[in-house]
Amino acid sequence: MTHMTNPDIDIEIEIKKLLLIFKRRWKLGLVILMLCIVLSAIAAIKKKSEYMATGKLLFKNSRTSQLTGIETDMNDLQSLEQNANPIVTEIEVIRSFPVVQKTITDLKLTNQEGETMKASELLTKLETKPVTGTDVVEISYQNVNPDLALNIVDQLMDNYIHNSLLVNRENVIVANKIISEQLPIAKDKVKEEEEALQKFHEKHQIFFMEEESQAAVENLNNLEQEIQEAETEIQEVQARSVELQQQIGMNAQQAIAWNKLSQSPGIEKELNDLQEVKSRLVKDRERFSHSHPMIISLQNQAIALENSLQQRIFKILGTSSQFSVDNLQISDGKNLPQELISALAETEVKKTGLTRKLNKLSNIKSNNQQNLAQIPQLQNQFRDLKLQLETAQSKYKFLLEKSQELNLATQQNFDNVRIIESAQMQEINIHPSYVVFLSIGSFLGMMIALSAMAAIDLIDNVVKSPEEIKNIFRCRILGTIPNFSSANKLISPHEVSNYLRDKSFSIFKDISKLTDKQQLAQYDFARKKEMLPVIELPTSLSSKAFWMLQSKIILLSKDHSEKIIVVSSSLPQEGKSMVTANLALTLSQLGKKVLIIDGNLHQPIQHKLWKVNNFMGLSEIILNKKKVDSAIIPISNNLELLPSGVLFCNPLKIINSTKMKHLLWGLAKKYQLILIDSPSLEEDTDALSWAKRADGMLVVARLGTLKYQSAIKCKELLENIGINIIGLVVNDSK
Repeated sequence: MTHMTNPDIDIEIEIKKLLLIFKRRWKLGLVILMLCIVLSAIAAIKKKSEYMATGKLLFKNSRTSQLTGIETDMNDLQSLEQNANPIVTEIEVIRSFPVVQKTITDLKLTNQEGETMKASELLTKLETKPVTGTDVVEISYQNVNPDLALNIVDQLMDNYIHNSLLVNRENVIVANKIISEQLPIAKDKVKEEEEALQKFHEKHQIFFMEEESQAAVENLNNLEQEIQEAETEIQEVQARSVELQQQIGMNAQQAIAWNKLSQSPGIEKELNDLQEVKSRLVKDRERFSHSHPMIISLQNQAIALENSLQQRIFKILGTSSQFSVDNLQISDGKNLPQELISALAETEVKKTGLTRKLNKLSNIKSNNQQNLAQIPQLQNQFRDLKLQLETAQSKYKFLLEKSQELNLATQQNFDNVRIIESAQMQEINIHPSYVVFLSIGSFLGMMIALSAMAAIDLIDNVVKSPEEIKNIFRCRILGTIPNFSSANKLISPHEVSNYLRDKSFSIFKDISKLTDKQQLAQYDFARKKEMLPVIELPTSLSSKAFWMLQSKIILLSKDHSEKIIVVSSSLPQEGKSMVTANLALTLSQLGKKVLIIDGNLHQPIQHKLWKVNNFMGLSEIILNKKKVDSAIIPISNNLELLPSGVLFCNPLKIINSTKMKHLLWGLAKKYQLILIDSPSLEEDTDALSWAKRADGMLVVARLGTLKYQSAIKCKELLENIGINIIGLVVNDSK
């Protein structure tokens, strides 16, 4: 078997398949094509002339805003997409449903059925396109009524302009409403920010941040200088105080206390009295004893004066710890200069004043430093408050200006589009083109015809030509057996009459009373029952076809030495048994010893064809060990039949047995050719088992019965198992 896998061959096969479809269905395709052409011609004749009305719109940015001083972009044509064309966008608005539907309503447009026209129906004949290189849009409409076409174009342009004006004005009104709602809020926000800034000034007593910041720095520098001067003076006063203390032998507190006490006349008098009493006491002790009344009296006077002085010191100084009566007596006894004591006291007082001044300046410096450290933060707060105020003022100003602009905008027209050319009728009417109609009808007819032929051929999925069978199996066709109807047309009426009379098959007793047509029908029926044209009508086309088949089989046998051939088919009822019987007859008549084995162990046919019994056959030889010669039935010279025998439930057990293998070997030595009539491949797997026992397989395919799927499945099955297909026999070919 020759396998063709070249892609070019596959393409050629598909082309041939299409040609075969066309060959089988060309009548249907021709009818459909002619019908479409006729219908297109009728449509062209009935189609009325149409008129085209055209109008033009100009799109431009409005100058009204520039003339009135209102800055608004309501009239500007802009696009959100970078590459979008605003003119194309407006074209889509013109073709939008609201504009088109309003045109239909205004003009009360209806379709051919008298119903209200739909927007989609109007749009089919409406054409809108930009004029290249300009901002002009051309609007065209076709209709058999020229006045209606003009009215539609004019009304559509008016509706678009009106719709555009309403949309722009509505946008202005909505924007003005939003801004009017925001203005009081913005005004309150300005007031709120002003109050916040005023509270900041009042809280921190800052009105000019930069000037006050510089003043604070200068004050801090001045305080630093004053503190340094005060510290220098304190050092000088301290040095003078130390020097005076060394000179007078008392500290500063004592000097201050002495200076205060020395300025009191009562203290000086009592101090003198005390000194005088003590002097007398010293003198009297030399003369008197301690217990003398004089001594005791003087001691009491001295104690009284000391107590009195101590009270005076406490009264003047506020405390007696700084200066006692003894210190006062000692200081007085030394006769210290009053000027030095006063100088020391003044120095100490000056030192105290300078110290207080220094502390005050230090406190002021610390406070100023803290305030200066807060200045950056305060500046940030001030800037934030000021920025918020400026932002609120700017927003309020912007909204106020926009409100004024929109109030004026509501009183003006938006003239970004205008009609520059009302609807005009073109000079040349649009007539239907018969050539175009016929061309379209021819093209559609061809497409529909091809589709219909392919669809019908696909639905009727049977093989209808020998070429299709050959393309599926990709092997040679050894014989083509014509069907009885086509073969019988070439049989003479006399030959038909003789056949029917010999067989006595007709239901009529007098054959001569039948017409030629009736006799041919009876002959056809009888031939189908007999199925042996090689014997019955040796001169018929069917008989000649079997003789041609046997000649090719003989040639193949010489080349390949096939002695055992299995005859099978894809489906039942394809005529494999009839082909086996007639082929065996032609081979036997040439002098070859031929054996027919009825291998269909399910539904044997050969014994019915030859009208012999089926009591003894393969099953008895294999299972009951009967002799081969007892089962073989002679049919004619050189032709014998081995029936299937009594049916057995498991035929594969018989076919695949070792006895069957030896049986076939023995028969192959006795006969020149063995033909095995096997079941169909789709019916049972017995045919494959027989094919493995044989040298090759002859596949019978009946046109009109074999389906593509079955043929392809059969071919793939045989290829997968590796069965040698020696050729094809096409049955029922016309």
